[in-house]
Amino acid sequence: MHIVHSIPNLNFSSGGPVRAIIDLSQKLADKGHEVTILTYEDSDAPENWRDNPNSNPRTVTLGTVHNGGMRATPEQKKRIAD
Repeated sequence: MHIVHSIPNLNFSSGGPVRAIIDLSQKLADKGHEVTILTYEDSDAPENWRDNPNSNPRTVTLGTVHNGGMRATPEQKKRIAD
């Protein structure tokens, strides 16, 4: 199963949700699921997850926030699809 999480950032200063997403994503990947985390900033994600299409789990950074939320521009939608 391909599981996609979205969270504004992966920065531990944002609190518990970041740790939960990282831990949950690793556990799901260990069970054989493909896991992608969509975020605008992944500074505290494990280095090998960062924008690495061969990593599982992996992060896809979308760049800057647009329209006040997690809405993707056409360029960002292409990154998600890849």
